[in-house]
Parts: sequence; structure tokens; C-alpha cells
Amino acid sequence: MIKNKIVKQDNFLSSLERKKLLNLTQPLLVNDYNDPKMKGKSSAANLHLYPRFNFFFQKIKKLITKKYKKDFSIVKGWARYTQGDHINWHSHPEDIDITLIYYIYNPSKLGTWVKFKDKEQLVGGKQNSIVGFDASLPHSVPQSEKKIERYTFICDVNLRDPR
Repeated sequence: MIKNKIVKQDNFLSSLERKKLLNLTQPLLVNDYNDPKMKGKSSAANLHLYPRFNFFFQKIKKLITKKYKKDFSIVKGWARYTQGDHINWHSHPEDIDITLIYYIYNPSKLGTWVKFKDKEQLVGGKQNSIVGFDASLPHSVPQSEKKIERYTFICDVNLRDPR
């Protein structure tokens, strides 16, 4: 059961891999892919199909296999840049099981708000850490009193029973 399960891992990538991911994603961040209620910038949601990101998705695959012990498919992968200047509660489509958020660059350690039965909990946030939770749970980037820089990489995943 994944409904209330939160998966976390610190030191997800090596320092070189983290910097490589940041350098690969920054030029892809634009306003075009944002929902009108969202501030910040996003990439296209198909980065999991780009071979240059294989080093990152190989680590994602190891994490999912270890923590969820199920077969899976990565449905979407995209990067986000936010400044802590808005809240946008949302959940991901019903056909998505898990949302993973990797904090590429986040010196403020500003995590992600997740609602569990109307109780808000701040999860994740440490730079070079990853957090995963049920994609149907409402979640949002937290608001900050001061302007920050926060780069994240998000993956939507579907789990299935092993064959």
C-alpha cells in the first residue's frame, strides 16, 4: 500500500552527477509548459526519453525497485524552477501511482507540502535528496518569505505487480 507511504533518500546523486543534471536542465526551463496558476519555469515532461538523462533515471529505477519492490514504468520526467513565491495545490492524474521529487539545487531546504487527510506535512527539501509519495495526494511548492532559487526534477511513475 502506497497511500500514506513516503520514501526518502539523501545523497541521491554524486556531486558531479547533481551538477551535471542541473546544467542539463537549466537551458530547458521555460514558461511555455506551466499551468496558468503556476509561477516559475518548467521543462517538457518527456525528459525520461532523452538518452542524456539516462544516468539519472538509472538511479530512479534502482530506488523504485528497492523501496517499492514492484515493476514499474516511468510515465513522465520534467524539471522545475521556482522561487517560493506561490502555492499551487494540485495532484497528478489518477493513472499515476507515485510522484518522485528530486531536489537538484535547494540551499533553502524548502521541501514540498503534502496533504494527508487534510493535514499538511512538509516533506523532503534537502538538496541532493529525493522524496516519493502517492501522486493522488494534493501537494504544493511552499511559499517563502524571501525569494529563493529552487531546482527540482519530478517523475511520475506507475507501479505494477511483478510478473
